[in-house]
Amino acid sequence: MLCVLLYSPAHAAVLLSESFDYTNGPLTVLSGGAWAMHSGSTPQQVDVSGSRVNLTGSESEDVNRLLAGQPYLAGGTTNIFYARFVARFTALPSTGGEWFASFKSTSATGFRGRVFALTTGAAPGQFRLGLSSGNNDAPTVTNQTGLALNAPFTVVLRFANTNSACSLWLNPSSENDPAISTTEAAATFTVAAFGLRQTAGIGTLTLDDLVVGTTFADVISSS
Repeated sequence: MLCVLLYSPAHAAVLLSESFDYTNGPLTVLSGGAWAMHSGSTPQQVDVSGSRVNLTGSESEDVNRLLAGQPYLAGGTTNIFYARFVARFTALPSTGGEWFASFKSTSATGFRGRVFALTTGAAPGQFRLGLSSGNNDAPTVTNQTGLALNAPFTVVLRFANTNSACSLWLNPSSENDPAISTTEAAATFTVAAFGLRQTAGIGTLTLDDLVVGTTFADVISSS
């Protein structure tokens, strides 16, 4: 099992590195409670197989993992966060889609930087990614790239806890690559964890190689 947490306040730092390199089974159990359920009707649904975590719209358990050094208050010295993961969809999300990953606060209902999957505007058999700062129901901006089933892609998410502004890159090599960014009303937020969500509409996907850091280089150089 490989799972590393590194923390250096007020400097570039990796706050979470999760390869999901466990034996097959429930994530909350295999991680020794490092991943915890925060909502849903049935525990131990989020499972790992082949060193990837499985998410599906037919299940309801939502889980999160705390970041090293949390909580990060908007008035503190660490205000910018980046998350990188590799995803692969095997079943399409719904037309309007739903969000499946986000930053999480200390509250059970506090989420920001929601990453959506949806088929609106995509070619037949493809889907797109969307993003919102705080909107729970729909993305406020959508990446126009069509994504195919069974093809892995890398997502990098940037979030600022001072105003909840967020950006999303698809398969980037540099922070200067094109990204989508939200323009929602400013709101402060306390960052404590990174969360994964299961709900009807997300389709079916695997997620791997999750890294959270305080700079773009933290999450890309950790590939």
